[in-house]
Formats: sequence, C-alpha cells, structure tokens
Amino acid sequence: SKERPVRSVTLRGLSLADTNVPWKSPGFGAGGIGEAAVKLAWAEDCTLEGLHLRNLGARGVSIYAGRRNRVAGSLIEHVGTSGITAGGDKEMGVGDDLILADNHVHHCGLVYPAACAIQVGNVANAVIARNLVHDVGYTGITYSGSFTTPRAINGVIENNHVYYAMRGGLALD
Repeated sequence: SKERPVRSVTLRGLSLADTNVPWKSPGFGAGGIGEAAVKLAWAEDCTLEGLHLRNLGARGVSIYAGRRNRVAGSLIEHVGTSGITAGGDKEMGVGDDLILADNHVHHCGLVYPAACAIQVGNVANAVIARNLVHDVGYTGITYSGSFTTPRAINGVIENNHVYYAMRGGLALD
C-alpha cells in the first residue's frame, strides 16, 4: 500500500504461462486492463530479473507508483496486452527511477491490439536500455506524461532494438 510499501524484494527466475483474463473494454492503449502476471504497486527498490512470462491473456509486468524498481533480463512473449507497463502517480517522485533493461519482449497485443510492448508513463528518471522488442500490435516503446501529470522527464532510452511494430518503434508524448 502507499502507507506501507513493499521494499527491497528480488524475484528471480520465475516462469508463468497460459493465463487468461475476462473480456472487457480495454480503452486506449489497452489501459483499462489492469491485470498482469506480475504486478508491483507502491513497491520500492524491487527487482524482477530473469522472468519468463508467456501465453498471457493480459499484461506481463505492471508496475504502479513505486520508486527505484527494475525489470531486467526477462523474456516476455505472446501477451494479450502490453509486455511491461510502468506508471507513476500524480505525486512528485512516485514511480520514479525505473530501470527496464536487457529484456526480450515480443508478440504483444494479441488480444488487445492497441497495446505497446513497453509502456512507461508519468515516470521521471527512467532508463529503458538494451531491450529487444518485436512483433507488436501497436508501439514498441512508449515514454509519456499525461495531460494532468506531464512527468516524462530525464529519461534515457538507449540501445534498444525494435522491429515489426505496427504503429512505430518509439513514441515520446
């Protein structure tokens, strides 16, 4: 919870496969689908490393409103919506200092085609680096703020390889 966040947890080498999600209207970018195989909310200093998530009905990894979290060296494939989503809160500093590195994310948006492979919003100081992203129904990597919380600042997006993304490899909004 916001008042009592999970802190300093490492989840390494987890494999999850063949999940489902009830059908509902997903909204823009499949944002209305909150379900994920692995979800962190209000977590701080946590690491998800070496995950293998496949054949998922919804998202692979969802991170909301934590601080200093990291997803690295993971394979996320054949996903109903987005492979990795991370979003900050409207409070300053919440959701910041995120690292998404060395992941292989592919075949996303199989159920909800408007999903991005990697989608980061309202996060300052994000590093999105050395990811391999392909076969995506919408955008490969999105880094954005919002109309109410324009906080996509100080991000580093480097050395990613994106191909076969229907709406483009990279979106900065």
